[in-house]
Amino acid sequence: GVLATCALLQRKNPPAHKRLILLATTTIVGAAYGRWWGEALANRFGDDFAGMIINSFAGINLILAAAVAYDFVTRHQIHRVYRFGVPAILAGELVTSWLYHSPAWTPIARAMIGR
Repeated sequence: GVLATCALLQRKNPPAHKRLILLATTTIVGAAYGRWWGEALANRFGDDFAGMIINSFAGINLILAAAVAYDFVTRHQIHRVYRFGVPAILAGELVTSWLYHSPAWTPIARAMIGR
């Protein structure tokens, strides 16, 4: 939502807008990649902290790497949107995996769903 909102605010700046839309879309399609190859990656790398990052976010991270590489190859620099957006997404992945594996998360999740 944050990336899409930033993209809407940057409509008059086409280079930033299109990169923000790409980042927002990439984070959404991560679930589809997880369903496609997540089980095979989980079997290979496990479901611990690092394994979850691989099996849950491999699709997202490959798209992010390709987008950054494309910018670097074609423009010889990385766009400002990627310099801020990609580390923020990666930090979100780390926090997600940490929360998922934290013993404190189960009671919080149960309270959120009313169980």
